[in-house]
Amino acid sequence: MAPSPAFLKELSRTFEIHGRTSCQDYWRLAVTVLAFLLAIYVSVIGLAPPTKKTGLSMFFIPLDEPAWLFAFGVCAIPLASASIRRLHDAGRSALILFLPVLVVGLVPPVVSELFFAMNGPTANSFAAFGAVLFTTLYAVALALAFIAYKLSQPSQPGPNKYGPNPHEVTP
Repeated sequence: MAPSPAFLKELSRTFEIHGRTSCQDYWRLAVTVLAFLLAIYVSVIGLAPPTKKTGLSMFFIPLDEPAWLFAFGVCAIPLASASIRRLHDAGRSALILFLPVLVVGLVPPVVSELFFAMNGPTANSFAAFGAVLFTTLYAVALALAFIAYKLSQPSQPGPNKYGPNPHEVTP
């Protein structure tokens, strides 16, 4: 099965962050990229030498795994640039893509300070770590859900400050 022309067009715009991308073209690219990453993940897990890991730890890929790093690097750039163009199409700034980074930078210190303020300096540090980890993961999940919502917004009708509407442009 050959890739669709819209997918190839979005892939060819990998290093282009100006302009707009329609919602349908964006999600077609995003699903394909995420499926590719999942296929690489499954093949790396399947080809990895057997270990004595058990439980959930057997599904984690070390960050120094070359195939995973290459695949992630190849996929992250087109997906990031398409996300920027998609937000531009909805009339939004691409700065909201940094929301998870902001959450990871702000939530852990705040939660740990609150935890030790409520439980005193002799509080269990393992419980503090769990509270910080759970709260941070929850906040990142909320931030990613918010970004997915913004990426699903309809296109702004007509041209906006980022360019013409991709639905109204004739090829």
